[in-house]
Amino acid sequence: MDLHYLKLFHIVATNLSFSKTAAQLHISQPAISMQIKKLEDDLGIPLFDRLGRNIYLNGYGKLLYTYTSKIFSLIDEVECKIQELEDKIWGSLYIGCTNAPSISIMPEIISQYRSRYPLVSINLHVGNNYEIHNMMKMNQLDFALIGGSVIENQNIRYFKVWEDRVVFLASPLNPLTAVSGTSTREQLLEQNIIAHDYQSKLYEVAESIYKDLGLPFQPSMLIGSVDTVKYLVKKNHGIAILPYIAVKKELQEGCLKEIKFQGRAWTYDYHVACHKSKESTPAMEKLITMTVDYFTANKEKLLYAE
Repeated sequence: MDLHYLKLFHIVATNLSFSKTAAQLHISQPAISMQIKKLEDDLGIPLFDRLGRNIYLNGYGKLLYTYTSKIFSLIDEVECKIQELEDKIWGSLYIGCTNAPSISIMPEIISQYRSRYPLVSINLHVGNNYEIHNMMKMNQLDFALIGGSVIENQNIRYFKVWEDRVVFLASPLNPLTAVSGTSTREQLLEQNIIAHDYQSKLYEVAESIYKDLGLPFQPSMLIGSVDTVKYLVKKNHGIAILPYIAVKKELQEGCLKEIKFQGRAWTYDYHVACHKSKESTPAMEKLITMTVDYFTANKEKLLYAE
């Protein structure tokens, strides 16, 4: 049963007039009559009583009109619901985030996003740079916020959104923090190193900094959690190298202290990652925009004190 013919029947049955329907649909009256006759032939029953120039629904026509009213009412309802969804942002997002930005940045972004788009379901995976990269490559993530240098891939697009710096950290109980001014390379040799997981970019950053300083990099502990690294440093079990954003709160509170080196500074970038060829949903586009806007709007908050 052709929906087009049913729609035409429904309009004719509502108007009870071929001529009025023809004018409404901008179709000739003979064409209307021909299509109604085709529907009646397909069904094998007459639908109208034709009395002179007037038409009336017969018993079959009234029965069919009852159902076409329900059918097209449901179609109108579906179209309204679809329009409502088009006007709203909805769906599911699978997000990846490396350890450092997962501590304070991503929670704030997700909180703002959910407040604005409550119909979007969020699935967040936190891992090291290589894990997140592989999940992106396997199409398990829609979007990622990555700290550190990126792993180039022809199918992934990266947008740099922020340049942070990395800092040497120690407990206030550590003798190095009592030294006024800057520290020396020799003083670092006496310190235990608490490093992030060796598969992470944070490990690579720390290793490259020690190489830059001409010092051996021999961690006494390898820890997969930035929060655990910070906790162990607070308890004076060693020093660590972490991005400023990840430790700003502790530095401001004084439970961690920065060890400075004259004339030395090392950067740590943050990138948004998404697929080059994957179809972008409105929900994902809003998240990308909100993430970029977050870094732009929070420059003063994210900037480090010298």
